[in-house]
Amino acid sequence: MITLRRTKLDPSWQAIVGQAGGDTARDAVRVLVLKAEGSTPRAAGAAMVVFADDQCGTIGGGRLEFEAAKRARSLLAEDARPWRRHVEAWPLGPNLGQCCGGHVTLLFEVTRADERRSLAAQLSETSEAVALRRRHASGQPPELVTVAAASDSPIVVSDSVVTEAISTPLTPLFLYGAGHVGRALADILQPLDFEIVWVDIARERFPELDTEDDTILDIHRAIAERPDRIAAYAPDDAMHVVVTHDHALDLDICQAVLGRGRPRFLGLIGSETKAERFRRSLAKRGLSADRIADLVCPIGLGQATNKHPHAIAIAVAAQLMEAGDAPSE
Repeated sequence: MITLRRTKLDPSWQAIVGQAGGDTARDAVRVLVLKAEGSTPRAAGAAMVVFADDQCGTIGGGRLEFEAAKRARSLLAEDARPWRRHVEAWPLGPNLGQCCGGHVTLLFEVTRADERRSLAAQLSETSEAVALRRRHASGQPPELVTVAAASDSPIVVSDSVVTEAISTPLTPLFLYGAGHVGRALADILQPLDFEIVWVDIARERFPELDTEDDTILDIHRAIAERPDRIAAYAPDDAMHVVVTHDHALDLDICQAVLGRGRPRFLGLIGSETKAERFRRSLAKRGLSADRIADLVCPIGLGQATNKHPHAIAIAVAAQLMEAGDAPSE
């Protein structure tokens, strides 16, 4: 059965260690917003990776990013020592031509290919949420520690030691249905902090992929004649979105999810009429009114009238993010 990873590496570190299209063959400088005070384009923890001829990620764009990338390339050319770190204060005032008026402290970290491959090997051996700890002015490789040894904050700076959480917790999301709306939802949600289990009744209902692997980035495909049975494997903190091609399948899935206890979120595509019919059917199947009240239908923040699949997906994604930010009971 599907094994959820529950975390993913920060995109800038993916670029550093070669995951998700990252490049370990070239030297690079990672630029990290170590501190952000006042009005700034991004908060502490934002990062970008600068190569000699291109870059990925962003620390907010504008003149700050342009000048920081220029500085990174000068360090790449001047400082051949691996894991060499430079901490610099950057006021966002007239000198940079930015009106933010805040102040950022940037950590420039020179990373050479061989050392990054060594870090990649360490990361490949753990599936836990991890952080990196290193000294400002040290050329020593970063130390891999568990997130429990860090703080809830993405960046902790103490006595010239930087501890940075580099794994993002992922929310399990069970998406039932690979039709037009299901595909649009997978497209919209994949870059966000969800680990998606995408369920349908046949392989041909899914879009063709460039690989036979059923896990692409943070999406797992699950093929089942009875999609409702997949709900039994969902963690208690999972979200569920039901957008299949068949109302009978929808009803069975909703019953299975609600029958396990209170879901973090259960959304069903459809109209108010469908919602009322489903609530009556679920009551006839023995579910209590309290359980049935957890069913969200129609779905989509604001319930926009635009019925384009991607318009629906955007509204549902906003609703899921809002539900995920709500305090748990």
